[in-house]
Amino acid sequence: MNEDPIVAEVRRVREAMVREAGYDLERLCAMIVEEAAKIPHTGPRVRNAEELRRVVEQQAAMEATAVRETPPKYGAQ
Repeated sequence: MNEDPIVAEVRRVREAMVREAGYDLERLCAMIVEEAAKIPHTGPRVRNAEELRRVVEQQAAMEATAVRETPPKYGAQ
């Protein structure tokens, strides 16, 4: 059976991270938290599935009511 290249890459990166942390779970978690802090969070905070559904519905409603900057060409959909 052929291995999925994405799965292989995830496993390779995981092994590299674990090795860098010295196979110490607490150190690995600290490294992940430290790296995550470097990435700014710009979207809404979602803590559960219900909040996620609400955010997705709000975004869909916003897109549906958005006004186009330029009107479509005649006959174009």
